[in-house]
Amino acid sequence: SASGGGGGGGELELNAVSVVFLAGGVGKRMGAKLPKQYIKLGGKEIALYSFEVFAGMSHVREIIVVCEEEYESVFKSVGVEKTLKFARPGKERQDSCFNGFQEADQSSSLVAIHDSARPL
Repeated sequence: SASGGGGGGGELELNAVSVVFLAGGVGKRMGAKLPKQYIKLGGKEIALYSFEVFAGMSHVREIIVVCEEEYESVFKSVGVEKTLKFARPGKERQDSCFNGFQEADQSSSLVAIHDSARPL
């Protein structure tokens, strides 16, 4: 069941969720040549594990990927049937969240935020 614990008691409608998918981090602490969400694990970029799960969820109407323009092709290559939008990362995580929110469909019932570097 997709009902939440917020006291509303109603079911979440299909195609009612916007996902802000944060993929703009630079991975300073990791010290790798690529941001960690773009490092391949099992032959696939780490970010795509979560991205593909959201793309397959019937409640999700759109995915807004917050990333630098040079990484858009990673997500476009998946060929999802959902609306796919892009926003640019901000100076801090909260700024990136804000930029993603700005692109979300105003009629969405819920906006979910996910950190693309943590798929498991």
